Amino acid sequence: MALSISCKGSFSADGKQMFGADTTGIYNVVSNPTGFGTPNPASTTVTTFQFICNWISAGSVITYNFTAVSGTITVATCTDNVGTTVNILSSLTSTAFPIVDPNFLDLTNNFSNGIVLPTLADGQFQLTYKIVGINSGVAYNQTTSTTYFRAVDLCCCLANLRLKATADCDCSADVMAQVNEADFWLKSALCAVDTGKPNDTALEYFTKAQTVCSDDCGCNG
Repeated sequence: MALSISCKGSFSADGKQMFGADTTGIYNVVSNPTGFGTPNPASTTVTTFQFICNWISAGSVITYNFTAVSGTITVATCTDNVGTTVNILSSLTSTAFPIVDPNFLDLTNNFSNGIVLPTLADGQFQLTYKIVGINSGVAYNQTTSTTYFRAVDLCCCLANLRLKATADCDCSADVMAQVNEADFWLKSALCAVDTGKPNDTALEYFTKAQTVCSDDCGCNG
């Protein structure tokens, strides 16, 4: 099989940091036939790569550009939503390419206030990953993307709602109905992403889950 790059967006356990990473991996005939390396292009053939993080719910796009030479990142910059660009090479956890650290790129780092980022809150995000390279004298490029959600406050709200129910009160049926409805829309949002539905459909489901769950549950922030 041919090279097929992939990427992932993730969050720290407390939900206060967001990370982006290349998850393409190294070629293995059984476990990873689309990874870097023979018979696919080697990672050392990649000359530039880019991550674009679209904070969809916040209406902001942040772009990270990299130059690589023989498997080593030599140039790294970040450009925020208003066009401010900063050098981020010294902030990288590693300059090796391919990237193996799942926390390679801290998408919530403002680089000592060098760029302006939105406040990290629950919502929809899209991470786009692009590479450009030259393999055996032939130029090539690939692009992939992944859509994901931060649902830290929503999950907290659902947990707090569940704790309002009591086993000996028929009135708990209302709480159960609210929890089940919010959980339904949250899972529908995740299902929409997994099945390739448009991002605005997934966001509509997610926003519905937030609306159903109480705004005063004490989980925001």
